[in-house]
Amino acid sequence: MPLAVAYVGWGVVGVGMGIAFATIPLAAMRVSGAGEEGEELSSVLLMDMLGVATGAGLGGAAIAASDALGAPLRTGIAGAFALAIVAAAALIVITPRIPSGPPAAPEPS
Repeated sequence: MPLAVAYVGWGVVGVGMGIAFATIPLAAMRVSGAGEEGEELSSVLLMDMLGVATGAGLGGAAIAASDALGAPLRTGIAGAFALAIVAAAALIVITPRIPSGPPAAPEPS
């Protein structure tokens, strides 16, 4: 692979990450009630960090398992990517649950 392909890939991933990362916290804040934005956002960001940690752990476990079984590194990395693809597919399935539309109306006080 030419080195330029890596740079193009990083650019595409960076744009996707920039769009996706901001979407979920903004959607959570949009539907939260007045004064509850911080509580809602903290839950979303905690879920995000737990997801990153779990994904990294499972990917590392796939690589460690392939090493323990004497399989080549390529097999472990393929297992880690397979787990990532399954997670991405599951997230695509639940994407319609992200609220859209106008922000929540403020509650009368």
